[in-house]
Amino acid sequence: MQRLQYAAWGPAELKSAVAAIVTGRVSAGPAPTRLAERLGALIKAHGAYALNAGRTAIWLALVAMRKLAPARKHVVVPAYICPGVTHAVERAGLEWTVADVGDDLNVEPAAVRNALDDRTLAVIVPHMYGCPARIGEIEGICRAAGVFMIDDDAQVVGVEHDGRVLGSFGDAGILSFAQSKSVVTGVRGSGGMLLVNTPALDHPVREAYEQLSTPRGRVAQFGYFLSNYLTLPHLGPLGRHVSGWMYYLPPLRAGRDFFVPARMSNLDAAIALRQMTHLSARCAAKIRLAGLFARELRGVEGVRFPQYSAGRYLTRFMVAVADDVNIDNLRADLRRAGVESRPGYRALTLSDCNSANAQAWSGRLVELPSRTTMADRDVRVVCRALGEALHGRAAPDGMRQRPGTAA
Repeated sequence: MQRLQYAAWGPAELKSAVAAIVTGRVSAGPAPTRLAERLGALIKAHGAYALNAGRTAIWLALVAMRKLAPARKHVVVPAYICPGVTHAVERAGLEWTVADVGDDLNVEPAAVRNALDDRTLAVIVPHMYGCPARIGEIEGICRAAGVFMIDDDAQVVGVEHDGRVLGSFGDAGILSFAQSKSVVTGVRGSGGMLLVNTPALDHPVREAYEQLSTPRGRVAQFGYFLSNYLTLPHLGPLGRHVSGWMYYLPPLRAGRDFFVPARMSNLDAAIALRQMTHLSARCAAKIRLAGLFARELRGVEGVRFPQYSAGRYLTRFMVAVADDVNIDNLRADLRRAGVESRPGYRALTLSDCNSANAQAWSGRLVELPSRTTMADRDVRVVCRALGEALHGRAAPDGMRQRPGTAA
């Protein structure tokens, strides 16, 4: 099976986790401070705060921003975005509105400008799946309008764009260490970072941060991630069956809201520090893989690799198919061919906001495996399976059909 990669872990990550557990330093310990210092120095931030999730970082930034501009209650987000972002906005007691995205799946500067008004508190600018947004242009728009900007660097760590490290633009940057990111410590509240770039924000951020507690239940969640994401998928149908039942075990059922704002645990931060050690090698491997996929996908009719550019790092490889292809059926065909996949996000919709391009992309995107250990042959296998799933093998009557379409 050609599988998706949720985390590129090795013995070092496991050793760090075990050391935190056996020494009793699961919740508290030195690793969160060390991680904040390292990432703060990398991004040249005024302050860095280790938290239990990227969405907690967004929440904390918005809480601080609202203290400085209490009359403003709207936050502009891309129409194509992870739902965790809007959840964080709502948790902060704010309302979100959308700006449309371009063909790289990132929010467009012109759409941001059109979405601003005197109620706008902040604009959140993600780099979707690792593809850099036109962040410098949007930063200038926000400064001219007097609104805050959050550089949502959740899916990328240490990547430069326009001569600056992503996360350093705007008033605050945020990182996430959940599964499928460039640095992974687990899932379900396993870690994130808030980077304060504007000194005026640091005092209200610190005030709110000092009220947060350390998270609980991290050993159970570490075990869940290790088994459900890194072990059981390799055991075939039995593994998937066991994985489905694990969520209902008592240690995992308690406290279903895994993103109640909290500090980052020492266990998770220790894993993140190990992940940082080999970050550049993993990024180089992803860049190489993206080039291989781009070459092989040229031979697959009706498929686009919209975020690809030579030499660009991408955290996840999303391809777009024709709008008459049923994504669920396509994914089922890929699984039968031994290729794991995931759909893209669904576009956000608001009646008074234009999100036509996001709507056009929504439902057309599917993620292909991009494990850092993939060989050239693996890439060819995945692309061949995609082509066969899309266009079918020749039927006895010579007819061919797409997944989900009538014969």
